[in-house]
Amino acid sequence: MHTVFIVLIAWHFSGLQTQLHVRYIDMLQTQRNFQRSVRYYASLLSTTPQNLNAACRKSGGQSAGEILDGFITDEAKRLLLYTDNNVTEIAYQLNFKDPSYFVKFFKKYQRTTPDEYRKSSFQNYHL
Repeated sequence: MHTVFIVLIAWHFSGLQTQLHVRYIDMLQTQRNFQRSVRYYASLLSTTPQNLNAACRKSGGQSAGEILDGFITDEAKRLLLYTDNNVTEIAYQLNFKDPSYFVKFFKKYQRTTPDEYRKSSFQNYHL
């Protein structure tokens, strides 16, 4: 009987973690004005950054920060391709305090600078 109770509790918390992960992803999918802080999103979800991170790792295999960085990178690519905003404007739009840090952030995930990404995407499109 005791073992069944422990299994049920583990299943319950696993389900809660999955729900938290799904709510986090849903929240990020509706954002356009990203905040660059897991703490910000954790507070909106009425949890701690540690709980959000654990839920994301358990349910999705990535930390909450890695997931957030992915959404920010995708939004940066969208802005580079579909707006005429320069890199500095995009950096501030994505809440980077320093455009040079945005360039480093983008290059970390895309292995190219934002300007190079924009140019190569347009060259590939016009071929």
